[in-house]
Amino acid sequence: MHGEIEMEHLFTIGSEEHLIWLARRRNVFQLSHRGSETPVSLEQCSENICRLNTGEASDVIALAVRGDTFYVHLNGETHELIYRNVISRFETKSARTADDVVRAPMPGTVVHLPVHPGDPVTAGDAVVVIESMKLEMVLRAPRTGTIKSLSMAAGDKFERDTILASLEPLVES
Repeated sequence: MHGEIEMEHLFTIGSEEHLIWLARRRNVFQLSHRGSETPVSLEQCSENICRLNTGEASDVIALAVRGDTFYVHLNGETHELIYRNVISRFETKSARTADDVVRAPMPGTVVHLPVHPGDPVTAGDAVVVIESMKLEMVLRAPRTGTIKSLSMAAGDKFERDTILASLEPLVES
């Protein structure tokens, strides 16, 4: 896929992983999943109600977001979609492990940095809050450690795969 904007997303729905590409082509978003491509758009109707347009179909959905979990109510059923960092799926352990950094899963802007260099964090603590495609997302510490560095400030823009924060092991006293 080659487009103006192109992002890979990984969602877990039930126990199944879904690797999805979203690309913007000629002002239309294209969703690619398992070899098929569909034009998509999401129109906000009210605070949690949206119109989801996929190809020729159009459905009203209720959408709620908590952290990296999306709850989509469609046709009388609620579906739980858990967003996962795509990079973590492909990383392998090396001298510098994947757990030493927090990477941007997509291009965006830093909204808030709830931690500072030297702060201790526990796995799952909020490290960076970002915004991408009008969606706010909290990036969390992949392990317990200390914030070694933050490479961005609030308001800074970044590309996919940018290292936003790095961690080091907690120093035992």
